[in-house]
Amino acid sequence: MLRTLSLLLAVAVLVGCVLWLTAPPSVRSADEGAALRVIGCSGARGLLVERAPGRWEWRREPVGATQPTWLALPDTPLGLPRLDSAGRVHWLGDTGVALFRGEGDPEWCPPPLEARGTLQLVGVDHDNQPVLREEHAEGDRLFVRTEALGWILLSEPAGRAAVPADSHVLLHEHRAALAFRGAEGWEAWLHDAVPARRLVARRRRGDDAVFTPDGRALIVEGIVDGLDRLELDESHMRFMADGNFGDSSRVPFSAGIRGDPPLLASVMHDTQGFLQVIQTHLGGGGRHQFTTGQLQHYLPRVSPSGRWLSYAQADFELQGDDAFREDLYLFDFDGQGRPARLLGSRSGGHPHQGPLFLGDGGRLAWIADGRLLVAWLAAVPSSP
Repeated sequence: MLRTLSLLLAVAVLVGCVLWLTAPPSVRSADEGAALRVIGCSGARGLLVERAPGRWEWRREPVGATQPTWLALPDTPLGLPRLDSAGRVHWLGDTGVALFRGEGDPEWCPPPLEARGTLQLVGVDHDNQPVLREEHAEGDRLFVRTEALGWILLSEPAGRAAVPADSHVLLHEHRAALAFRGAEGWEAWLHDAVPARRLVARRRRGDDAVFTPDGRALIVEGIVDGLDRLELDESHMRFMADGNFGDSSRVPFSAGIRGDPPLLASVMHDTQGFLQVIQTHLGGGGRHQFTTGQLQHYLPRVSPSGRWLSYAQADFELQGDDAFREDLYLFDFDGQGRPARLLGSRSGGHPHQGPLFLGDGGRLAWIADGRLLVAWLAAVPSSP
């Protein structure tokens, strides 16, 4: 009997060790209080956190500091505020666009004189200047701003930009370029000169698109399937790879680019209809699937260094409307093949919840069930 018990105990210990070694370990995070939405900016050492409806706080990480500092925005933004790459905050108010450096009073810029409709702050461009969108019955108008000329209505000799009400606007981080899905297909506008230059990916009407990091191309879904590149300098279309962007109204779209040669981390519908995270070579040459299985995988986010990839996993029907929970995972490309680590679980499918990488990617922030969580990835060991 004693020998049998000893054998059973040894087997139990062995099974426990195997499960411990093979199960995705969790990442420890700090709870930084209540949060409804979170806004970030690639490379910025900070976050904008909505603590209560309309009440935003600025979480900053001074260089060399071990703890963040918090600062309440001195005004209630109309819509979402935005961070720029210089670590400043912009928001739309009753009297124009505010620029807040964190000290003193905000600097206010009056709205465009020719704007008559409701305005929305789209974001900040490559030069950390605000871009405004004005509601218009014949397609929303866009206003870009320069230090020399002030507000400029985005237009070309043939006419102005007209953004459909159901289209969002993409801004490039390093080039005077923006894009939206227009009536003929995705449009890219280069506004480094006046008038601007318009290029159209005709009949490419997928829900989403992605700029390449160098700003030389806009990646769009093909007419039937596949991913195409609208080459901005050469003004032509070319095929990039098989696949799609895995569009789903139930989860936010997300994509990122890492590596050299660069790879696009995005989402695709697999042959069984599940969302899977894939990596596609930007220069052509194919792709490889990062996730597998009969669960939905989506929301890929890549750290600025390219070392880390976060994504979500959940079990839900793409055409359903039932509430679901999602698990967040973090993968380390320097982790010598070890499995992704579990960040935690939360109510799924909500926009502006993160995860977002901060600064050089050493911290990761996300909202889980109304709480802001932040993990310091530099302290995460590369082995279980």
